[in-house]
Amino acid sequence: MDGAVSVFGSSFSKAIGVEDAVKFSNAGENIAFTIAGKDLCINGYTLPTANEELPIHLYNLSVNTTYSLRLDVSQFTGNGVTAYLKDNVTGTPKLILGDSTIISFSTNSVNATSFANRYSIVFAASTLPINSINLTASRLKDKSVELKWTSIGEGDGINYKVEHSVNGVDFADLATIDGTSYVDTKATDGINYYRIKATDRNGEITYSNVVKLPTNNSPFTTMAIYPNPLSGSSFSISLGNASMGKYKVSIFDKSGKLVFGGILNHTTSTEKIDLGKQLPGGSYTVSVLGENGASYSTELEVR
Repeated sequence: MDGAVSVFGSSFSKAIGVEDAVKFSNAGENIAFTIAGKDLCINGYTLPTANEELPIHLYNLSVNTTYSLRLDVSQFTGNGVTAYLKDNVTGTPKLILGDSTIISFSTNSVNATSFANRYSIVFAASTLPINSINLTASRLKDKSVELKWTSIGEGDGINYKVEHSVNGVDFADLATIDGTSYVDTKATDGINYYRIKATDRNGEITYSNVVKLPTNNSPFTTMAIYPNPLSGSSFSISLGNASMGKYKVSIFDKSGKLVFGGILNHTTSTEKIDLGKQLPGGSYTVSVLGENGASYSTELEVR
């Protein structure tokens, strides 16, 4: 097993810099991003644009062996583009979604070295006039799952489909709706994955982020915030019977823009969140994501 990561930011560049880490090869199989003539295990890169390409270098592969590439874009926000895995032999791109897009291949005594530069990450412009769709999920007391989403830059004639998966790769349609919320009353025991598929009047498609929610036959936990409406710069949050541990707290405005992010150490029944400043009046979505994949969200009104 080996891994490499690319992280995108406006302060990074395409040149080799302090944000990059050169690959130190091991005796077994290796994977790296080849940037500016160097193999990197950590690639800090400028925000990607359409037609950008990140070459993947696979080397020291064994013969007569089956391998799998697992690609994770669950934290990739897009910057107006979508990521694909390109097979440079067939020329076929494969859309990368969620945290477990899998590509498998087998080597033989002849072709083991031919995979060295076979794959690349390529980017293509998103086809919808939607810059982003932010999806959140929360568990209800009756073991249903409530999904809510917001979109930026939405045009007319948008059709939304709620899609569900039990493995994060193979998704099936749950419902087609015109609104921006849905309740799944038949969530499966174990891990549930959800995403939103948006189609415009021309038939062009884009996807939201993928959210992961475990049920595991346990009572569903609700999240409560008070005071709500909020008139100050701090509030208390209760996660009920959620497991103790660290949780990521994110607050989004109605356009889907992230306005606050922080870490909550859940050790007591009620925790305090200090925003540092008072938010402008309006409606917000508070999303909480645990280390175990548990996800909760609720609405917050600010006066």
